[in-house]
Amino acid sequence: MDRMIYLSMGGAKASMQRQDTLAHNLANASTTGFRAELQAFRAVPVQGSGASTRVYALETTIGHDDSPGPVAATGRALDVAVRGASWLAVQALDGTEAYTRAGSLDVSADGTLVTRAGLQVLGDGGPIQLPANSEPSIASDGTVNARLASGANSVAGRLKLVTPEERLVRGDDGLFRAAGGDPLDADSAARLQDGALEGSNVSPVENMVAMIAAARQFEAQMKLMQTAEADVRALARGGTGRCGLRGDSRPGADQEAHWLVGRDGQVGDGATRLRLSQREEQLGPQVHVLVERQGAPVRAAHEPGRARLRGRGQG
Repeated sequence: MDRMIYLSMGGAKASMQRQDTLAHNLANASTTGFRAELQAFRAVPVQGSGASTRVYALETTIGHDDSPGPVAATGRALDVAVRGASWLAVQALDGTEAYTRAGSLDVSADGTLVTRAGLQVLGDGGPIQLPANSEPSIASDGTVNARLASGANSVAGRLKLVTPEERLVRGDDGLFRAAGGDPLDADSAARLQDGALEGSNVSPVENMVAMIAAARQFEAQMKLMQTAEADVRALARGGTGRCGLRGDSRPGADQEAHWLVGRDGQVGDGATRLRLSQREEQLGPQVHVLVERQGAPVRAAHEPGRARLRGRGQG
């Protein structure tokens, strides 16, 4: 019984966690530069006495989908879409260097180049400062130009673009960092497309289908738990339940089994049905009955809801 409960409970919890990941992806289907989270299941043994054979199946995020999202032209001077496997370097709120594919940039009140989230965009020498009353533009190699009010052009800096050799790790703030946490070197060969933005690589249709499948799996696991609960209640009041035969079932071998006996006098192990004889004799707190197994009588003594069979099986 507890195996059924552990199985259904673990499956239901894993389905709920999968729905959380899918919902997170769907919520960011229109987020610029978003990378979809990937899911996988892992087995976690249950700790404690008497549960050494029980294992939870938990959903875990193994990383993100590195496939590029669709690029849409915006015509805005401060919108950039990073090409290939490169990333744009920014300064996170904790002061560390992080990376993003969201290329919608702005100029703060003090002239600092920032993202739409307010994070400072890093250049080769740190944050990029733009002259006051200037019109910025960004070249394909990441060079930031500023056109002054006098008509002269000034180079404000160059965006730091990196191309990691290993997969980046997503942080709790949604930004990506190197696995070791150290800043990556700038890649002079990295390029971007100005006047365009890269969209999310989340497929809304695929995620909706996966969400429906996860919901149905959750319902199936809950029904299995309800079945286990019904069996326990039936056992408590002497109703019909499930049982299994233990011992040697060969002809002439001693039989010993524990059965859950139904109110209709039927007991069974799913493979062989047994029928209580009409002859019953009340002897104290127990009832001694004759049970037929494939036509051969077997002596049985049972309490309400549970029978203990002893006799010789006839093959």
